[in-house]
Amino acid sequence: MFFPPINNVVGVSSTKTIREKPELLRGIIAGRRKAVRFMRSNRAESVPIIAKAYKTDPAVIAAIVDHMLDHGSVNGVPYWGEGDLNYDDLNNMVKAMRLVGIIQGEVDWTKIVDESFLPDDLKSKK
Repeated sequence: MFFPPINNVVGVSSTKTIREKPELLRGIIAGRRKAVRFMRSNRAESVPIIAKAYKTDPAVIAAIVDHMLDHGSVNGVPYWGEGDLNYDDLNNMVKAMRLVGIIQGEVDWTKIVDESFLPDDLKSKK
């Protein structure tokens, strides 16, 4: 394996939004999940939507979508996840950030992650 699984997308919110708009956050998570499922089961329909959003040639997007859905996982962790958290992957990202000098020290995920916004089946089994 060249690289370990690394979490490449993390949702971040202010405490104000968490307190005042929790359903908005749940909706964003549900929307991501719906989009990932749609891409997996409707590749051809997904391509023009993604190409338009990113102002990119649909042929390029089709190649990327096909590659990432067919080969875009490391140790079974998909590139496009549905919103579940994998703390090993998050820790791998922290290691990478330390290697390039972005951060120092460790991250205590228990102090900064609130899984209450995730559907039960996406919550970690910690």
